[in-house]
Amino acid sequence: MSDYNPVDLFSDTAQGSIANVDGVKAKNINDLIKMREATDKSYKIRRLIQSWAIQQTQERQLRKLYAQCFIGFLAVQLLFMIVAFFLMGFQVIVVSDMQFNTFFISAFGEIVSLVLIVTKYLFSKSDDVKILETLKDM
Repeated sequence: MSDYNPVDLFSDTAQGSIANVDGVKAKNINDLIKMREATDKSYKIRRLIQSWAIQQTQERQLRKLYAQCFIGFLAVQLLFMIVAFFLMGFQVIVVSDMQFNTFFISAFGEIVSLVLIVTKYLFSKSDDVKILETLKDM
């Protein structure tokens, strides 16, 4: 066996006696390390921002779909209430005053609760704060 020791190979580098390694001088190795660390950090930040942008776009599309479905449901329900109101007014459908009031109060309550649910969950505060904290920690 030979007396090859890999530590001896780099001991000269630490002392600066190797003039040129892959176009980088020994005294510039620390600068190269700093540049690579900055490049790696930049890549991580770009990937994080790209992922966040894709997630925001997908969430926006999903919220748009849900909002359209809820608005469609509310429009159908409102149309049903208007038709029922006129049918009761022209006495095509005969109900007592108590049933009439209960029907409209409950339907109005349902519409208001759906609007509150839509505004609370579809337009809630997003996770922008979390992404900013993650970027700050990097």
